[in-house]
Amino acid sequence: MRDKILLLVGLVLIVLCTLCFFYFYESYEIERKVGYSIKAQRNSLLAAEQFLEKVGIEVDSSIDYLYVDQVPTDTTIFLTKVDSMLLTPKQIDAAIEWLQNGGKMVVGVGRETSSADSLLQRFDVTAQLYADIDDVELDITSEKLSDQLRKQNQRLKDKQQETSESDANDTESPDHNIVNVHFSDSDQPLTVEFVQDIQLSHPDISDDDFTDKSYLDYKVSSWTENDHGIKLIQFDIGEGLLTVLSGAELWDNGYIDNVDNAHFLAELMSGQEKVNFYVNVNATPLSALLTTNFPQMILFLIAGLFLWLWREFVRISSVEEHIIGDRRALSEHLMASSELLSKNNRYDLLVQPLINDIEKSMAAYKHQFHDLESHEKITLIAQHSKLKESVIEEWFQQLNNVNDSITFLNAVKTGKLIRNRL
Repeated sequence: MRDKILLLVGLVLIVLCTLCFFYFYESYEIERKVGYSIKAQRNSLLAAEQFLEKVGIEVDSSIDYLYVDQVPTDTTIFLTKVDSMLLTPKQIDAAIEWLQNGGKMVVGVGRETSSADSLLQRFDVTAQLYADIDDVELDITSEKLSDQLRKQNQRLKDKQQETSESDANDTESPDHNIVNVHFSDSDQPLTVEFVQDIQLSHPDISDDDFTDKSYLDYKVSSWTENDHGIKLIQFDIGEGLLTVLSGAELWDNGYIDNVDNAHFLAELMSGQEKVNFYVNVNATPLSALLTTNFPQMILFLIAGLFLWLWREFVRISSVEEHIIGDRRALSEHLMASSELLSKNNRYDLLVQPLINDIEKSMAAYKHQFHDLESHEKITLIAQHSKLKESVIEEWFQQLNNVNDSITFLNAVKTGKLIRNRL
């Protein structure tokens, strides 16, 4: 009985402890920011890519080099900074031709335009930083100009510091970066928050006679602006569409969830099956640029290189004067003797050295060859030289009648043949 009471008391205590624990227990969650993932740090538009893939649009951002003419026209090209990606006139011409053939391109400006040739200049688009006029007014009646400029510089530094602090605290963007975008198929406008303080301008945009106003081969189809300037312009060119934004940073990982930025991206890419994102485009290799733009220069350099190598390997020495001494060389004696004998028609003496060489060679086969009769010499020479006896006999006849240059040349030619055979 006592054991049953102790067991019952223990069970009651366990139940009471459990009830007290759940009554006094309070749970809470702590959310900590751990920063972007490595993949998001490498790709600032990772969230935009994943968002478009969820709505059924294929995205490719793994392309290192930008060759517009190799992209199909049914693919939208997205350039974050157009002036930093389309650099050469050939690239710009290829982009315009691609647009005329039906391509769609969305480009971000991201900085003030210059006078250099660019895609924006071809469409007469200029970009300027937004400036608050009230902040730069000077009171020239109360203070010196130098003091006013010093104070103004300090105010500008303070404003830049406040802007950077507001960006770090994820505060709202200034009013001049907020615009309402209207789409034809939607009654409600989208509130879009741009990040950079860039305002666009175009000479054809005005409140009057905008309809059917065209310039060259393109037409300003639409634009979006607020009280401080234009943030978006669209151009119809041929069968294609060019969309120019004051900055593409509104779709970065940290800003795409602001107001209707994500919805604006989806509406802008609606009807497209594939989008190529160009964020970190490598420059075209130097070899490709040289072969494309400077073929004549490359040929000239190659020719110059071969000329330099030929100049280095060919031995070139200065011409020196040959001083003749008092004693004449043996070659001069031989040449003078030959000229003298030929002038006097003594060809028999000129051919005699050749006859001596042949008889010396035949002496190795027949002792006292010199004392043999002519017919015996002809037979032996034909036997050892492997020539016909008629040839040897004809040569002997020439030797007996060497009175002119033609006979002399024939005798020397046949004699050299016999000597070479022996």
